[in-house]
Amino acid sequence: MSARTDDAVFALRAFNRFHTHLVGALEPSFLGSGFSLIEARILYEIAVREPALASDIRAALGLDAGYLSRIIARMERGGLIARGRGEDARQRPIRFTAEGRALFERVDGDARARATGAVAHLDAGECTALVAALGTITALLSKASVSKRDRDG
Repeated sequence: MSARTDDAVFALRAFNRFHTHLVGALEPSFLGSGFSLIEARILYEIAVREPALASDIRAALGLDAGYLSRIIARMERGGLIARGRGEDARQRPIRFTAEGRALFERVDGDARARATGAVAHLDAGECTALVAALGTITALLSKASVSKRDRDG
């Protein structure tokens, strides 16, 4: 590795440690929801895709199919989601129950409030700079994700 790469790796890892603390990713119960971060993220994926397919959630999050299946089954037993009948028996659409929708809206609201608190002290110019920087980070690191998928695909 070059010194430039070493510096980038060091900075990225430092940012990751900062960010995981900032968003509460290391808390055993994400935002006091009773769910882990991955479970909360699965709820988010269901919300934005509803009706969602497990295969789409698995692909979006890069999860093992068995692991995701166990989480979805637990959410179904807990009354948070219902699985319908799809055209293909292996593709059962996932929808929130009223209880699941209410839980998602609470967790999503809490996450928005936490993010709002993190940027509340910024002025308009700093907000613009933050949005641009985050876009740059996403674009640069997405290149690695795409090439890894192509390689592993």
